[in-house]
Formats: sequence, structure tokens, C-alpha cells
Amino acid sequence: MRIIIILFCVLFSFSSFSQKDRKNYDTNYLKEFSHNFYPYTFTNIKNHNIYLSNLENESAWVNYSPNSPLYLGFGFDYKWATFSYAFPIQSKADKKGSNFNVFYGMSRRKFRFSLMYQQYQGFFKDDPNIPGDWFDHNKTLPFRADIKDYILQGTFFYIFNNRKVSYRSSFLYLEKQLKSAGSFTAGTNFNISGITSDSSLIPPKLDTSFGEEIKKQKVLDVNIGIKVGYIYTWVFHKNWHVSAHFSPTLYFNKDRLLEKGASGINVSNLEKSIFFGTDFRLVLGYDNDTYFGGLLFLNSNTKQDFTKSSFSTDYSVIELYFGKRMNLHFRKPEKRKVFD
Repeated sequence: MRIIIILFCVLFSFSSFSQKDRKNYDTNYLKEFSHNFYPYTFTNIKNHNIYLSNLENESAWVNYSPNSPLYLGFGFDYKWATFSYAFPIQSKADKKGSNFNVFYGMSRRKFRFSLMYQQYQGFFKDDPNIPGDWFDHNKTLPFRADIKDYILQGTFFYIFNNRKVSYRSSFLYLEKQLKSAGSFTAGTNFNISGITSDSSLIPPKLDTSFGEEIKKQKVLDVNIGIKVGYIYTWVFHKNWHVSAHFSPTLYFNKDRLLEKGASGINVSNLEKSIFFGTDFRLVLGYDNDTYFGGLLFLNSNTKQDFTKSSFSTDYSVIELYFGKRMNLHFRKPEKRKVFD
């Protein structure tokens, strides 16, 4: 909880700093709207995987995916702030689980900061030991309701060519890119994931194929990354654009593991590790002075290797969104003159 409070304090302190040179941009490349409230709705297909594998034996692996792939969400942009909430609207068969995500972001001309919390409970399990005739008698993969995954993810990056390129025009709705342009970006992000279960994530038949460090019950997975990237927006019509932002990331990792033994519960720490990940975002967007919409694709993945095993997570979204710009600065009604 302390980490979240600190993050939000830092977030609001950024807002006052970013007010400086707010109008310092090239009007030939960017258009800023007078509207300041943009409600929108979206639906997306979300893919989140927890994948464990043996580094030497390709036939030893297990993959977990959450219960609900289809989500419906609502959100709004107000001035520099973005908020959205999404919940599942489809569940596979009668398997139960609770999944949702909350997003908060702040976009200024020079930088972008975002914070997202996701919660998944109940995962389907896929591994090579599942019988070949499994789906002759079952509609879905084996389901483990005991597995939970809580993810807190934050991202910050600086846009160097901020006079001609705006993240707010590429992937948000506060501005409009008038001419094609690109810019390098640099920043950092963090990913805190808490994966818990009542028993080992490794199926008993595959127990001997995995190292001890990955068979324990994982409680906290902390990744801090340094990222450099490039963002480019191609304006191929006055109201249409394609934008892409690609950011390779170098992660520094530290895990805390929970092991249940005869003497009780022991907490152990793994050695620190360094590995690479990638973040990619692509959008086909439409916007005029009143309405906006588009098709968005984003992907983020991390992978870390231990002595004998590999642990990776993948998060990808295909999203369709639509919204409207609204002006909340209404004129005050003029007072009627009263004559004696």
C-alpha cells in the first residue's frame, strides 16, 4: 500500500512540472482541442499467459491462461488524466473466476506515465501430459481455481521530439497529429506480480523436470526495467492515422518465494537476475473534431531463465474503442437587466 501511495504522490507532482511550456509545439504538426472531457467505451480480447518450461527438455512445459478472454470497459480522459475500468463479459463453460483491471494514466507533451492494476483468479492448465482424447469427454482444459495473479504495472518514458510528436495524439484523444512524424523515447517501468496457489504450479508428473527454484510457490515477482524505444505516427488521411511504439526493455529481477515445509512456512529469496523483454503498441485510429475511435493492439512479455527452468509471462490485448469529445466549460447565462 505504501508503494501505491508514493506512486500517486509522484504522479501528481509531475502534473505541475509538465505545465511548463505546455503550448510549445509545432502547430503544423499537432492540433490541440479545446474540449477537455472525453468519455469512451471499449471491448477487448485479452491474453495473459504464465508459461513454465525446462531449458533442456522441450517436452516438459506447462502453460496457464485465465478464465475470461473477452472484456468490456469504460473510461474517460479529462485534461491530462486517463482512467478506465474493464470487467469480463465471457467465461469459458461454467468455470468461475474473478478478473478485472483498473488503469490510470497521465500524458503530457514531454512524457507519459501510466499505472495499471490487474487481478486474475482461476486459470486453465495446459501441459503435454493431458490425454489425447481429453476433449472427447471435456469441453475445456483442466481448471485450477486456486491460482491467483495480481499485477501492478507502471510505465514512464520521455518523448524527445515533443514539439512535433505527441503520444496524446497517437494513442489517446487529446490532440490530433496533422503530419507524419516520429521520435525516440527513453524511460523505465516496473512490474510487480504476485502469483499464489494452494499447491505447486508444476504438475506432479513433471516435477522431476524442473529446478527447485521454480517448483516453489511464487509469492512476489518484481521486475524493474530500463527502456529505449521509438514512436512514429503515419497520417495517411486528414482523420486517419497509424501509430506504433516499440520499446525493448532490460529488466532487473528479484523474486521472493514461499516454501511449505514440515516446520511451517519458510520464505527464501532467489538471486537477482537480468533479462530482456519487449513492449509494443500499435493503433489504427480515426478522429475528427468531435468523435474518435480505433483498433488497438498491444503486447508486453518478460522471460527469465534459472539454472534448469524458464519462467515467462505474456500479456497482449486487441481492443476496439469509440468515444466523443465534450466541452465542460459552459458559458454562464447572462443576467437580465432590470429597469425601474
